[in-house]
Amino acid sequence: QMLNLILNNKRASRKDNMDNYFAEDNAVKFDHQNGKIETICFCVTKKMAKRIAAALNLLDNQEG
Repeated sequence: QMLNLILNNKRASRKDNMDNYFAEDNAVKFDHQNGKIETICFCVTKKMAKRIAAALNLLDNQEG
């Protein structure tokens, strides 16, 4: 059920500096904050990439 809440989140994937995961087109990327950006995965749609980036940021913020 929590996964459904995360995937239905319509907020932008980058809401503050603490969010290192972001969507660029249909790719989910991770910003290391040192000039290096890593591609995490490619999605079928841009919308799904944004949702996955938002979910990863939420998880990262809860664990951090």
